Amino acid sequence: PTEIDVNGVLRYYIIEYHIVNQSDILLTVNVTGDMLDTVLNDLDNFTFYSVSVAAFTIGSGPSSTSVEERTSENVPGLPPQNVTARNESSTSISVMWDPPPEEVLFGIPRGYIIRYEGDEELNSTELISFDQTFFLLQNLSEAVNYSIEVTAVTGAGEGPYSPPVYVVTDEDEPGIIMTPLEVQEDDFVSSTEATLRWMPPDDPNGEIIQYNIELVVIRTDFSQQGRRKKRQDVVQGECILGDLNTEISVPGTETSVTVPNLTPFTTYGFQVQAETVVGTGPFSVMQMFITPEDVPTMPQNLQVQYINS
Repeated sequence: PTEIDVNGVLRYYIIEYHIVNQSDILLTVNVTGDMLDTVLNDLDNFTFYSVSVAAFTIGSGPSSTSVEERTSENVPGLPPQNVTARNESSTSISVMWDPPPEEVLFGIPRGYIIRYEGDEELNSTELISFDQTFFLLQNLSEAVNYSIEVTAVTGAGEGPYSPPVYVVTDEDEPGIIMTPLEVQEDDFVSSTEATLRWMPPDDPNGEIIQYNIELVVIRTDFSQQGRRKKRQDVVQGECILGDLNTEISVPGTETSVTVPNLTPFTTYGFQVQAETVVGTGPFSVMQMFITPEDVPTMPQNLQVQYINS
């Protein structure tokens, strides 16, 4: 009030406020007469309030005309509800949820964000429309246990995330095994027995239940002198793939196998594929090796011809 309207010593102001349409719950705050502003605390988020002021001398004067104002947005008070997820394939998971209760949105809903984590770093989706309560996560890794959480977003930011749910993507056929390890001198148990080794595939896409090994004899050409081609010629590919010699399977926990009954001083090639419960992956590139030399076998058909005395 102006000084002429005070009609006495202004002792304090009485500020009355309530949530619009809830006038039965009236709150008051007194401030000293020398103050012309104050802050009202502990208000509800994103809520319209009606505020009026009255001056007090020996009694309270009439209240001012009410002013309505809405408090600012805040982040949602609760996460989305009833979050569920299920695997749709070896690389995708569907996620479903219900919106948070409207009374705890505390702002204009902008949408949802899903964050998920498997073997790799934490990932998040782009903002999903608030009208949507379903999303398909894609391009995931095979046979990985993912944790999935969902949050609602207002203009003030992200609210709390939902408790994580866990889903394992399906297994798939394994990836290719890179070129098997070269057979070293120490890998030959004898001229007729060798240990073959390989590394697991970079993308197992599940539990490797076994490895399948194919061993073939490489038919090499003979020069006019009847000698075998040199080892470097064979390795460079100047050879002809022979018939399948041996098929071997070993448990998925093994990455080597010792093969007996080989022929000395013979060129072999072997390739390996991994297998999961879903199926087999592609065979690796062929790795070739030559078994060591050995003493010759007994000469055959020995004949003696009399020439003269």
